[in-house]
Amino acid sequence: VGPKKAREMWFLCRFYDAAEAEKMGLVNAVVP
Repeated sequence: VGPKKAREMWFLCRFYDAAEAEKMGLVNAVVP
């Protein structure tokens, strides 16, 4: 996660679903 996305996550405190987390690189894989 780059600095811009990290600031967005910190200041907005928004929830991300599994697909978004995978796309951002926060998780390695999403399994059902």
